[in-house]
Amino acid sequence: MKEKIQRLKKVLSTILLCYNNEHNFDRLYALLLAEYQIEGRVNEEGLYWKNLKQTINKQAEEYISKKKRRPKRGAPDEYESFVRNFKHDVTNEINQLKLQ
Repeated sequence: MKEKIQRLKKVLSTILLCYNNEHNFDRLYALLLAEYQIEGRVNEEGLYWKNLKQTINKQAEEYISKKKRRPKRGAPDEYESFVRNFKHDVTNEINQLKLQ
């Protein structure tokens, strides 16, 4: 459990470094997918895994779709929603693990 908390703290640190620049989407999306795969191998019925899946299927997909329609303008609102949800997923899991 301690190792997972450390991993999640590194994920959170990366999110915090990249949150303010939409050009970091690919980096954060790759991190999200990696985290989803890691968690799926361990506990694909857990709330954290389900939350990551929702962030992929909703916020990330909304961003990708909007960005394709407006490549020059980008999709800052959707990016912000994506980052906010990913950060929330990770933060909640860290807090849950600390309570155990």
